[in-house]
Amino acid sequence: MSEWRHILIPALFAAIALSLFSCSEPQSYEEFVRTGSKDEDGMYRFTLNMSDSLAVYDLSFYSRIECGNGKLAELRDFPLDITLQSPSGRKYWEKVYFPVHRSSKGSNFYSHQYIMPYRSGIRPEEAGEWELAVRIDADEHIPGFRGLGIILKKKGWDIRN
Repeated sequence: MSEWRHILIPALFAAIALSLFSCSEPQSYEEFVRTGSKDEDGMYRFTLNMSDSLAVYDLSFYSRIECGNGKLAELRDFPLDITLQSPSGRKYWEKVYFPVHRSSKGSNFYSHQYIMPYRSGIRPEEAGEWELAVRIDADEHIPGFRGLGIILKKKGWDIRN
């Protein structure tokens, strides 16, 4: 029995340590809304959980446009009308432009992937769930536009931020 104890005790501690790490909150969240799944107002809607008041967050958009390089060359950057609503109901608006001609790694002649950093080092004035709504007025006229996604990355508190 003493021989098994040398194996079982370290294995038990390793299993406990692994279970503690596997229960931690994920450090990023992604969600994608297909063009045909927008809400009744034509908005891409997302819920951003920024409830950790000691963390800072990075927020990026991502998408895919599936068309040939010739069609892509005809496109112009298009506006994203963004509305952010705080947990208490305060609203913030802004317009940014989607960089059609700056696709990401993994793109090819017929399929163009995009990751567009939106804001980094966000320290929300209110902790909680924020609502993000994005309107793209002409998305149905963008050949091969598949939808819009978000990536919310949570970073630990940093005194330098």
